[in-house]
Amino acid sequence: MKFLLVLVAVFAVSYSRKIDMNELVNKIKSYSGKDSDSSEEIEDLIKDGLKDVSNQIEVAICKTNGTRVYDAALKSLECAKASKSDDIICDSMNAEFKKCIKPIEKVFEECLEAKYHDVPKLIINSIVSTSEYLCNSKVRDVVELSNKCAAVDVEKLKSCVSGIEEKFKHIENVKNLKTEVCSELVKHKDCLLGQVNKNCKHDVTKKSFSNLFEAAITKPCAA
Repeated sequence: MKFLLVLVAVFAVSYSRKIDMNELVNKIKSYSGKDSDSSEEIEDLIKDGLKDVSNQIEVAICKTNGTRVYDAALKSLECAKASKSDDIICDSMNAEFKKCIKPIEKVFEECLEAKYHDVPKLIINSIVSTSEYLCNSKVRDVVELSNKCAAVDVEKLKSCVSGIEEKFKHIENVKNLKTEVCSELVKHKDCLLGQVNKNCKHDVTKKSFSNLFEAAITKPCAA
């Protein structure tokens, strides 16, 4: 968990300060190699990186110039840092994630317009559902997700979601973003999985991607 927190923090620093990637990697290596917890160093990295990024997010989403997003991010990271579950990772990961992400979720729900309210929960549900699928699947099924036959043509993939792009271009006409985006994604499932079904010969591979789609898209959209 310590390494994960540092990774989040230094990437936030790199985003806000445009730090060179080599310098970023060296920071991660340097810190992860230390034996001590060095909690003060963690705190400094978090504060340095997240403050600028969270301020940009708050201005963009909440239309205010305050510290609500930053404060929520620190609460979430403190929650993650305090997590010391001895349970099996797959058993504890989702519960810890849902608990620790609550402060950020709450801020977004308060800031967003009504038609966007369901979007944070949709994203969280998608992450949780996908991780549950990966944890509960056979190793063979998970490995198949990296099969070379499933390499996608980005342009063809974009054509599958052109309806979603149009909705974002005319966002003022959208009544409920979650409902309308989910409708487009589910409606174009065959298109989104088309390249996999065409290029991959084995049913195991096709089934793995179909199940992933159900977990990442269909199930969260139905929640």
